[in-house]
Amino acid sequence: MKKWLILSVFSVLLILLIGCSNDALVITKQERLTEQPITYAKLLDVEEIESKNAKLTEKDKKDKQTTNKARKKKQLASGKELQMADGKLQDEEVQKMMMYMFDEVLELTRKSADSRNDWITENRDRAIHEESTKLQKALSKYIVRDFTYDLAAEFLEYLNCECDAQLPFYSTDLLTRFEVMEQTDDSILVESITLGDGVLHGTSYGRWFLKQEDNVWKLDDYEYINYDETHDFKITFEDIENSFYVYDKKDEIIPVEFVEYFEANSVRYLVIRYPEKYLNVEYDNEPYRVINTFTASLEDSITREYNEEHQ
Repeated sequence: MKKWLILSVFSVLLILLIGCSNDALVITKQERLTEQPITYAKLLDVEEIESKNAKLTEKDKKDKQTTNKARKKKQLASGKELQMADGKLQDEEVQKMMMYMFDEVLELTRKSADSRNDWITENRDRAIHEESTKLQKALSKYIVRDFTYDLAAEFLEYLNCECDAQLPFYSTDLLTRFEVMEQTDDSILVESITLGDGVLHGTSYGRWFLKQEDNVWKLDDYEYINYDETHDFKITFEDIENSFYVYDKKDEIIPVEFVEYFEANSVRYLVIRYPEKYLNVEYDNEPYRVINTFTASLEDSITREYNEEHQ
């Protein structure tokens, strides 16, 4: 009986020793696997959380400012800035730059024309020569130097002729089917269409030559290509949807709406509609415009008929 009792006690002690030995082994193994002491996350109080959020907010603001700066870089610079831009320009950048240049040329020559009243006299030629000479320096910001006098004289000739002749160019000549055909480090070739108005002038195809002079983009030359009556311009709505503007606010493009294409007498026509807010009640309150897609010109009589039928 004593033997069994001794054996039972011995067995219990042996089990306890083995259990203690395993615990020691586990701890030792954990210590070997952990080279650095284990740290535990600290629970933040309200003030600490607000402080941390404030820091995150400041970071978000900085990140947003950086993003906005990047976006601004992607946005079109001003026409003046684009004249001095380095590297290749995108088509829309060339267009914006040229429209700025053309508007400045018109503004300068118009001020010159308004500065005197002896244009329609025997002194006309002398007046054009004197004003063209004066304009050379100012125009050289936008026109290459050896072309400034001739271009000034051409503008003054038309600005003071008391006739319905068109000026050499307008910035709006660049609104339709504008395309950069060639571009190198110091030259750009552009083509565009000037839509015919159906009254004073027909459609013209313009080619514009730019080059860098003194590291500034300037107009070097231009020409109009006069196609014969067999030429099909194949005008689409996509070509002309940004071609119409508020008369005294050229930067405000009229968002014309597509209506339909139709054919009559083997001629294809495109119909667009002006939004009501852009209709002039005094002299032009017809919402529809009909354009001949072959000639790329407004059809005045057909436009009137179409408006009568659809109002």
